[in-house]
Amino acid sequence: MNIAFAILTAIALTVWGPAPLGSLDSLRGIEWVSVILDDEDPGIEAKEAGLTLDLLRADVTAKLRAGGMKLEEGSASPQLGLLVAHLEYKAIRPSGGGPPGFVAYVCLRVKQDVQLLSRAEPAPMLASTWEHGTLITGNGPGKEEVRKALAALADKFLADYRAANSEGAPLRNPPKP
Repeated sequence: MNIAFAILTAIALTVWGPAPLGSLDSLRGIEWVSVILDDEDPGIEAKEAGLTLDLLRADVTAKLRAGGMKLEEGSASPQLGLLVAHLEYKAIRPSGGGPPGFVAYVCLRVKQDVQLLSRAEPAPMLASTWEHGTLITGNGPGKEEVRKALAALADKFLADYRAANSEGAPLRNPPKP
């Protein structure tokens, strides 16, 4: 096993921590979703593997449309959730002549305007309210593996969204009086 790969994987698990974040309640009432790209560029190695944020955004958008999700571009609706696609990617080039590989972390997160009840001013702020991600490793560039993982995350989002917005779905964390 390549030592760089082992170290990178250990760092990835430490830095990115466990997913998921949030509850189904945070998805209740969202009427529209706007798929946006993370601010971070995944880097030249990801681009060399054929992975761009534009490609990942197109994949997520197509998956959500096929799942019946309403997509909105640039809306300021209070029922809007921003679905952020994020990719971290590192190509592994072993020095001992082994096969090239990759390690990647891909995630989807929903960001919404939220208000803190402990603050006197009711000014909303943008915060992540739902997040799921996965760490992927393998041989070769990994383009299809990353795209499949992202598709699975989009399916998870759609399933959670439907569960949160189904008729009679109880609040898991009801607001405190």
